[in-house]
Amino acid sequence: MAERYQIVRELGRGGMGSVYEARHTWTGRKVALKTLLAHLASESSAVERFRREARAGVVGAHPNIAEVLDMGVDPLDGTLYLALELLDGEDLARRLGRDRSLTPHEALALLVPAMMALDAAHRAGVIHRDIKPSNLFVARSADGSARLKVIDFGIANLADAAPLTRSGAPMGTPQYMAPEQARGESDLDARADVWSMGVVCFEVLAGRRPFEGARYHDVLVQVLTARPPSLRSVAPHLDSDLCAIVDRALEPERGRRHPSMAAMAAALAALPAFEAEPWAVALRSAAAPQAPHDAAVATREGPVTLELQPDEAAVGAASDASLPPSWAPATPPATPSEAPPATVRRRGWRWAVVVALGLSLAVGLSLGASRSRGDVTATPRPPQRLVGSAPPVAPRAGPAPQPPPPSPPPSPPALSVVAPVAGPPVPAAAPSPTRPGISSDLRRAVVRRAVRVEREPEAPVNGAPVLEP
Repeated sequence: MAERYQIVRELGRGGMGSVYEARHTWTGRKVALKTLLAHLASESSAVERFRREARAGVVGAHPNIAEVLDMGVDPLDGTLYLALELLDGEDLARRLGRDRSLTPHEALALLVPAMMALDAAHRAGVIHRDIKPSNLFVARSADGSARLKVIDFGIANLADAAPLTRSGAPMGTPQYMAPEQARGESDLDARADVWSMGVVCFEVLAGRRPFEGARYHDVLVQVLTARPPSLRSVAPHLDSDLCAIVDRALEPERGRRHPSMAAMAAALAALPAFEAEPWAVALRSAAAPQAPHDAAVATREGPVTLELQPDEAAVGAASDASLPPSWAPATPPATPSEAPPATVRRRGWRWAVVVALGLSLAVGLSLGASRSRGDVTATPRPPQRLVGSAPPVAPRAGPAPQPPPPSPPPSPPALSVVAPVAGPPVPAAAPSPTRPGISSDLRRAVVRRAVRVEREPEAPVNGAPVLEP
């Protein structure tokens, strides 16, 4: 250790070791050097706690978590050390010992960023399990501003690590332990830290903790058997909505607490009394939609839906390129009256289907009427085909087909028309001069039928409406 760090002065001493201000011998950077006591170096649990603090500080890295810089063993005396960023300031416990309590604006400006830091650690699989004012350090920056840093992950629960203690042995500070942690349960999750942060908020705002006791086990009994008092009953001058958020964090049943630190912070940021605070603005900005399309949709009035007709579903699912230009996520409308309609219907090319179906129906009805009158000659006419259909296939050579026996006039054949995918409406072809004419009454009936189908589409078959002759 002496080869890498030069000790400047002692900063503090605890039950497991000491903390020094040190300077890196090569870079000159000042660090906080945390060492493990010599008689604990042989205890595997103490060494594991030391190593776990280093890992947790790296895995859950966040601007509001003390940065872990280095870890090693002194080759001369075997001292285990951990190098952390050197913080200038005081922990929250010392601040409360001097001021007793803080105003809601001062308290949340410090605690909400710490909540987001713990949420980042939780998402990385790290549960702190020892959140208390002495592990929340109020660091002063070079510009004089204060930033709270979460420190001491010594008993943190890592998702991929074995438990430090046997089942049924609680570890932590009793005044800040969640009931499930006080019972020694092994399946602790982020809601244990939510409880501890709720106790810290209670203490910072009310000037006292929910549970007090002269002895360790007295406090544990209260945590396990009693319900925490309401914050409003202890500090009636506080906002009722703020008290309700803190009270929810202190629900004995963890299923009734805030599901995460982020959820608790978001509830605090939504309070009208704090919506103009910088931390609340930053929190809402981080949760706002980032994609341009999402931002454009969020500015419209009400939900925006795309209503696809049955014969348009395949085209709409195939590609969003068929959307009209007015749907492009451009600049949001200036006024609500100028906003685009909530339902966008693309039916421009359906007229082509209607015209084609009407023409097919007219041809079928005409052929059926001609056959019934006996006007159809035996001379075959060249087949008429619609625009876009395949060319006719020449018949194979062979014996001439025998004429079929006389039979009743068949009903008009069902014609299958493939609707075009996109493009302008297909103009109807002029009737052949050799084909029997269509009466005006029949033409008007076809037009009325086509218009009625356009307004009241019947059940689709393979993506096209069914038209009964």
